[in-house]
Order: sequence, then structure tokens, then C-alpha cells
Amino acid sequence: MKLLMLMMTAALLAGCHSMTGSGTKDLKLADYGAVGDGKTDDIAALVKALDALEDAGPGATLHFEAGKVYKLGVREDSVYQIDLNELTDVSVDGHGSMILVDPKQAYIRIRLCEGVTVKNLLLENDPLSYTQGKIIAVNPDEGWFDIKLMEGYCDFPTDEELATVRPFWPWGSVLDPQERRIRPGMVPHVFTERFEKTGDRTVRLFATPIFHKHLAEYRVGDVYFQPLYWNSVERLEGLGLTVSYDASANVKVSQSADCKIENVTLYSGRSAMTSRVEFNTGRITFDGFQVRHRPGFEDRVVTNWRDGFHCKDNRVGPLIENCYFEGMLDDSINIASDFIVAAEVLAENKFRFINWREEVTWNGDNCAVREGDRFMVYFRPTAEVKGPYTVVKMDEEHPEIITLDRPLEGIENLVTGRTRSEVGKATQFFNLDVVNRGFIVRNNTFDKQRRHPMLARGYDGLIEGNTFRNLSYSAIEIHNSGVEGPFSQDITIRNNDFSNIHGNIIELETKTSIEPMPLMKNIVLEGNTFVSKVESPIHIRNVENVTLLNNTFKNEAGEPLKNPVSAHHVKDLRID
Repeated sequence: MKLLMLMMTAALLAGCHSMTGSGTKDLKLADYGAVGDGKTDDIAALVKALDALEDAGPGATLHFEAGKVYKLGVREDSVYQIDLNELTDVSVDGHGSMILVDPKQAYIRIRLCEGVTVKNLLLENDPLSYTQGKIIAVNPDEGWFDIKLMEGYCDFPTDEELATVRPFWPWGSVLDPQERRIRPGMVPHVFTERFEKTGDRTVRLFATPIFHKHLAEYRVGDVYFQPLYWNSVERLEGLGLTVSYDASANVKVSQSADCKIENVTLYSGRSAMTSRVEFNTGRITFDGFQVRHRPGFEDRVVTNWRDGFHCKDNRVGPLIENCYFEGMLDDSINIASDFIVAAEVLAENKFRFINWREEVTWNGDNCAVREGDRFMVYFRPTAEVKGPYTVVKMDEEHPEIITLDRPLEGIENLVTGRTRSEVGKATQFFNLDVVNRGFIVRNNTFDKQRRHPMLARGYDGLIEGNTFRNLSYSAIEIHNSGVEGPFSQDITIRNNDFSNIHGNIIELETKTSIEPMPLMKNIVLEGNTFVSKVESPIHIRNVENVTLLNNTFKNEAGEPLKNPVSAHHVKDLRID
């Protein structure tokens, strides 16, 4: 009898470890009807499995099957295929399988989660979210060039298709097909006014006048890359998405903490940036994330046609390590905070704010402000900075109405803004509690791509042990620009290798209307190796307290550089 009772007790204890709620801890996608043959639409099975993962609760893992290709069609309730909301300590493990996704859809969203991991997946679109063709004729005088669409790539949209989607994206890029990048000295993109279909898969594109002179840089045989949109305006609006923003990113992590994307490779993406990391309250880690050309598809000149990472308005900076980036048409990593502006002055310490997208009423998904946060105020005409001011109240019904702890100093010089053009000229308010403090970018490789591997505008950051190579533009830029800031402080750039970079390698600058006004401070460059094509690969302007220690500067012949640093309006520059 005792033996029977012990066996029953052990069974119950084992059950406690394998069960929670109504689901088991280890879930298999195949058990919910997924086939994984690359042909059958497995989206319904995936949605069922994700619902079961939510029911299973903390400690549960959803397992895909190694070697499978899961074709995923349109998911009607979300633009994200793996959509994880308000979950704690769960995982999705792809075991190296591929998800083949309709370009109307993004891949992964982690929202309002803690301790969630998605790992071991290959990400690919079918069909692709772009088309490309070889240039067969160029006429700079008349401002046009002709392309022949390459085999396997989509045709340009019809007038009927254009009428249903976001307006035709009026730009593309021309790349060298052997280099898979823009040739040094070539214009990085071209804006077009219109296109005409001139024959069997041939298209003539008419550049805007400002780009006519640049067409002479193109060669017959170069590849023109054209982004395409697939989602109808009606669908995006029905999902509650901002049409002009088009649902953000292929991989999105927001309002979460201690979450991780691990060993995930993206070969192509929908009409959005690769990853967006925003409004998070704790560390978000990307470990072993790769954006690279798919093996066996050598004619592709681009991986994803927008940014790699946009890391915006996070209370703790991201950790990005052991990653690989190539083939994107915008910056690999952009770490920044967006400013807001006062649309209306309600009192000396009370304002109705607006963000740069002209959104006055914020919701929980796009507001980076909380009571207790500290604002820095930047008056653009005079380059003066005031504050910090503490947020003491946010209106419950209208959270964009914010009260500060005291009257704003210099309020008579405050410039308000309501429209996009006004916002660009208005006084800027930066939230000092969402400046990606403590971000880490280490042990990554940045290879051929259209723009910059790193734009960094955060605080207390570390850029360490990375390899930057084969670039047409500078490797690291740290400056305030456009809607992004603030003025970086306390950043270390250490033990990185730079080679085959056309132009400056690192640029540090405070962009202000008056100089000197060094609002960027405390930058250290230590132990880096620079193999440079230019005599002065480091440009520093309008910055305070910059230290260079134990760096190696040489040209491509292996000779030391005589003047590696170009400095203007720099206060306290030390070079050892």
C-alpha cells in the first residue's frame, strides 16, 4: 500500500512539473496540424499552437521541427505571424526550421512580455517584397533609365494594384551586382516621378530632376532595386495600424523586459525595417541574429530594404551581440530617442505634446512618457538646453497633456509645432529616462550595405569587439539628427576593427545652430584598429571631452597615418 501511495505521489509531482493550466510545458507545432512541407499553408496551425502556448503559461516552449519549411499565409487577426502578447517566461524554438511568409505579414512581435525567447529560425518572404532588374539603357540628359526585370522577380504593379495600396514608393537604389553594394561615389538612391512599362518585363523609370545628373554614374548591367508594398490601405486601417508607418518592423519587441531573439536569420523581409526595439523597460537581447543573403540566391543584391535595428525610447538599452549584417538599404543599427514638441501651451508648466508623426493623442503602444520622467528641453535657435524637468502629471483621458514640476525657463522663446513641417523647427523635449542607457553592441560583423552600420545617440553605451568592413559610408556616426537624439554622453568605442571603408570611419558631432556648443560629451576611442583609405578617418566636431587611447591607424599599404584625427570646436581632446 505504501509503495502504491509513493508511486501515485511521484506521478502527481511529475505532473506538476509537466503541466500548467490546460497545456503541457513542451508543445509541438505538428500536434496542431502543421505540415512543414513548404507548400501547405500552416498559419492556422501556428495560431492554434500559439494560443496553446499562452494557455500553458510560464516555462512552456513551442517546438517547431528541424528541417521543415513552414509556409505561412495571411493571418487575418494580426500582421505578425508569431505574435506574443502579455506572456511571461515562454519560448518559441524553431530548431533551425524556416518560416516562409507572405509579404503582407511581419515575422515576430513580442509585446508587453517578460522573459520571452524566440530562437533558431530562418525567415524568408514568398514572394519577395521587392523587385529588381538589370539596367539596359541610361539617358541622363532626358532623366530616365530602362531596366529588364530579372527572372523570378515580380512585375511592377498595375494601376489597379496601386490604387489599393499605400502610394507607390518613389525611390529605389542601383547596386553593383558583383559587389552587392553601391559603388563608392555613386548616389545612394534615386527618387523617381513615374514609370512606364515599355515591353515584356521592361520598365522605364523617370528620375526627379535633382537626380538627372547622377544617372551618369549608372552602368548597363547594374541592378536597380525597387521596393514594393503588398498591404492594402483598407487592411492596415482595419488592423488599427498607421498606414504611413506600415506596421513597423519584421521583428518587433516593445514594452517588454528581459526578452531575447537568439540565432534567428533573416534572408528577406516585408516592406518595413528588419527589427524595431522600442519602449522597453528592461534589457532586450539579440544574440546571433543575422541579416544575410540567402545561400544559393546569388542574384539578390539586397537582404532587407529598410533599417536593421531601430532601437528607440528604451529605458534600458539593448544588448546586440554576435550578430551579422549585410545587404540592407539603410542603417544596420540606429540607437536613439525621438523628441516630442509642444503643440499647445496650456500653462507655464503644462503643455499638449505631439510627436513627429503628428500624433496628438497617444496610446499605450506609442507613448514613451511616464509620470516621474525627466525632460531635457533644447531651444534650437540659441542651442540652449534647459532642465531637467520632472513630469508630475499626465492627463488620464489625454495623456499627451503633461504637467511639469515647475515653469519652463525661457518659455517666451518656446516654438510650438502641430504639422510635420512645424515640428521640424520646434523646441525639442527629450525624455532622459528613455535614452537607451547602457546599450551594448559587441562582437558583431558589419559587411557590405547601402548606408551606415551604426548610428548611436544614447547614453552610457559600449561599442566593442566589432568588425566593420567593405562599406561605402562611414562605420559609426554619433550625432543628433532629424527627429532623433539626444546629445550622446559617456560612450566607449573599444577594440573594433575597421577596413575597406570608403570615406570617414567615425564621425562625432553635436549639430547645433551655434558653435561651439558641445552638448555631446565624454567619448572614448580605445584599442581600435583602423585601416583607412583617407588620411583622417576620425572626424570630431563640437564635442567635449574626447579621449583616444592605444588606437592603431594605418593606410592600406600598412603605413602609419600622419593625421588620423580631424577636430573642430572640440573641448578637451586627448590623444595617446
